[in-house]
Amino acid sequence: MTDIRSLENKYEGHGIAVTDKKQKYTVTLLGYKNPKHTNWYPWKMFYQVLLELGYSTEWVYAENVDTSTTSRRIFICWNEPDAGTFVNSNIIKPGDVIIQKLTSLGNGCGQVNWGNDPVEFFKNWTWPIYKMVEDLYDSGVNIYAFGCRTSIEPFPEKNRICQKLRDRIFWIPWGSSVYSWEEIQNAGPVMDGFSYDIGFVGSIWGKAGRGNIDVFNDYLQPLLSGRKCVLAGKGTALGSVDDNTHKDI
Repeated sequence: MTDIRSLENKYEGHGIAVTDKKQKYTVTLLGYKNPKHTNWYPWKMFYQVLLELGYSTEWVYAENVDTSTTSRRIFICWNEPDAGTFVNSNIIKPGDVIIQKLTSLGNGCGQVNWGNDPVEFFKNWTWPIYKMVEDLYDSGVNIYAFGCRTSIEPFPEKNRICQKLRDRIFWIPWGSSVYSWEEIQNAGPVMDGFSYDIGFVGSIWGKAGRGNIDVFNDYLQPLLSGRKCVLAGKGTALGSVDDNTHKDI
C-alpha cells in the first residue's frame, strides 16, 4: 500500500493520464466483504487508503456491480472472482482496467501441496494465476497485476511471464493491513517502552507443505522459549484482535 504511487506511474504511457484519472475512473474492489475471511483485512485497508487518496472507490461483490453506470472502472480482483472469471462475466466495458492480485496458488489449487522441497516444486510449477494474466493480456484485455516482491529468476515459468509482462506487473510491500495512509507517511521507529520481547500478529494456518505452520514451527517457535511473548491472530491462543490491539502489540 505504501507503494501505491507506483501504480500511478505505471498508468502513464498506457493511455491513462495521472492528472485526471481520479475523476475519470471508479476503483472497484471485488469480493471479500465478509470480515471472517483473511483477505477482508487488506481489502478493507485498500478501500480506506484509496478513499484517502481521493479516488472514487467502491467495494462490492461481482454480482452487485452496477452495469448501468457510464463511469470507466479499475477493477481489482483476487479470487472472488479472479480476473479470468470476471472477464467472462461480460461486465467489463471498453476503457475499463482490470488488476489481478498475483499469488503462487489460487482458485482450483486447494489440494496442491509443495511438500518438503518447495523450491524444487515451484521450479516445475505452472504458475496458473500468472499464466491467466498473460493469457488475458494476449487476448487484448487491459490488465495489470500486483503482488509481493518475491524471487523470480529460479522459477522458469514465473520468470518468463514476469519478464514478458514487466511493464504490467508492479510489486508492493505486503505488510500490516491496519494502518491508514496518513499513519504510514508519519510513522517513525519505536525505540523503547516495549512490553514484550516478541510480538506477533498474524494467521498461523495449514499443514506442512501448505500454509505457514511449518515455517512458524521452524523459525518462530524456537525463539519463544524463555522470553516474554504475545501472539495474536487466527491460529493463536489469543485469536483475532482489533486494529488498536494489533498496533499496541
